[in-house]
Amino acid sequence: MIHYSIFNTEEEALLVSRELYRLSIDGEIDTTPTTQYLFSVIKHPKEDLWAMMSDSETDIPMIVNKNPDPVPLATMFKAKGLLGEAETQEISKKAVPNTTVRFGDIVPMAVKQAYKNHEQMERDGWFQVIE
Repeated sequence: MIHYSIFNTEEEALLVSRELYRLSIDGEIDTTPTTQYLFSVIKHPKEDLWAMMSDSETDIPMIVNKNPDPVPLATMFKAKGLLGEAETQEISKKAVPNTTVRFGDIVPMAVKQAYKNHEQMERDGWFQVIE
């Protein structure tokens, strides 16, 4: 089942998707759009909101690369007021090299609370029906 994490800006949604992808690969990110993000991002058709689509609410297993750097992701969450100092350190500890981490373990509670399923997204006007 697809779940969506809601963000206030495209920049935030793409940054999270890119940083999650970066944690899972070795080396530098290829700058082509198809290889730079872990999850797709969509814009609400009428509101200035963005959603990152993922396969599961919090249980997506991600393989962490051999040299992970969770600092950019944690810094963005902290700057947006989504993380306190303790949670920032906790997220950093979970990105252990060459292990598997669940998506829900490295995103803040505030992001998890903004999850919506497809039915909720439809009800909130995210998808336009073409007749």
